Amino acid sequence: MIETESHLKSPGRCPVAHGAVSPSPESSEPAAHPDRCPVPPAGRRWIARLGVLGFAFFFIKGMAWLIVPAALAWMAAR
Repeated sequence: MIETESHLKSPGRCPVAHGAVSPSPESSEPAAHPDRCPVPPAGRRWIARLGVLGFAFFFIKGMAWLIVPAALAWMAAR
């Protein structure tokens, strides 16, 4: 299982794909890096905020691209 998948299942998800292979659950060896994430918790919050702001920006921009031409066509037809 890739570390990204194990991070997605844990409560403090890590947004960085490490690409390293973690040991299988059947193995008795402890993990070399037990849930170490290179992005600190404050950085994860900022990444999440930027994602939300980016989504909101493009959602509003997309709605404007739909509403403005429709409003112009409606006003021209009146």
